[in-house]
Amino acid sequence: MNRLLTLCGLCISVCLALCMGRPAYAGGDRTLAGASDGMHAWFVVERTRAGGTEWVLLHHATAMNCDCVREAFTLPRAPEAMSALRDTLWIVLPPDSAGARRDVYSVRAVRNPATGAFYSDPPTRMAIHPSLPGDGELRGIAAIEDGVLVLRSATAGATLEELGSRGWRAVVDSPATAGMRLTLLAGRPALVDAVGATTVRSADGHWAPSGMAAAGQGFMQLVSGAARGVALVRLEGDKRSIDYLGASAALRLATFEAPDRAFTVLGLGDECAIFVPTGEGGAAMQRIDSVGGVVGPLVVMGAQPSDATAWVCLAAVVVGSVGAASGALLRRSWRLKSAAAERR
Repeated sequence: MNRLLTLCGLCISVCLALCMGRPAYAGGDRTLAGASDGMHAWFVVERTRAGGTEWVLLHHATAMNCDCVREAFTLPRAPEAMSALRDTLWIVLPPDSAGARRDVYSVRAVRNPATGAFYSDPPTRMAIHPSLPGDGELRGIAAIEDGVLVLRSATAGATLEELGSRGWRAVVDSPATAGMRLTLLAGRPALVDAVGATTVRSADGHWAPSGMAAAGQGFMQLVSGAARGVALVRLEGDKRSIDYLGASAALRLATFEAPDRAFTVLGLGDECAIFVPTGEGGAAMQRIDSVGGVVGPLVVMGAQPSDATAWVCLAAVVVGSVGAASGALLRRSWRLKSAAAERR
């Protein structure tokens, strides 16, 4: 019976992958909004409803121990920028009309100790933060320990701002220029130029060259959530590559065909993974081995399971605790009776 269920599950996955068409490999540069800290990967896919299109924020955690995902929230618009640090995700939405401001939100992923399943905190809506001006171009955001950094560019140049307990403030002595983008490099805020040369911010707020080689021609973006400098690079035709940024040169890890739909490459533990939408709020992923660079098969992601064994463990703990307490009370009762008999 178990073999039959496994075979059926495999057939369903294959059929879904085929329904996506060769498609998962046919060429395109549209970027799927996503962010990762290496343990938590977040990305946004579209879903059509009677009232129109909505954008679904999906969350995958390495601790789920499966190629699965959970729906965190639905968004009114596709995010303009996302950044993740540890269990927290920051999102900036684009203005919904001329003259409007950019909405800024955050959300944490929390694991239920009883079921093993993840949920969002706040649970019913994302935390709301002071908004940003809607003018200029948003050149990226970077989550930090107690807030988030944003880089905006306009005719006057580039402005680096930080959100703290007192709201937004301009960052002084910033090396940012209009041609740079802001992101995270191995968990640290980084300014990246057009060819992938990086300048990183230390814990005390000072900026300095990262010491890593630039990705060079074809550089598209740094891979969010990678434990070290990893770049996504455009090659000839529909080819893309994943390159490690060493001290003197970039080292090619893997090459793959660009999906014909929006996609993103995110770091997951020691690996990288390609995420693509499957339609109607679903997603699929391909893992990229961090040693050999082997691109794994396309796997349609299922729903996050609830770890039922955790309930068994919890029940065992409760029963054990009650048993221990009962035993202690019983022994105390016996001692009291014994003492009373001796006094008599």
